[in-house]
Amino acid sequence: MQVTKEDVHDRRIFVPLVEEEASSTGSVTRAIGDGAYDSREIFRHLDTN
Repeated sequence: MQVTKEDVHDRRIFVPLVEEEASSTGSVTRAIGDGAYDSREIFRHLDTN
């Protein structure tokens, strides 16, 4: 979990959070998010990793 300022959109922090978790646990098998995370960039990232 990471708390950001109000001017930082949730999508901007999603990939770094997933990467951080993957590096500390070895993999991420499931990611759950609301509509704020609905973007092609995020789906591409999840598909390729």
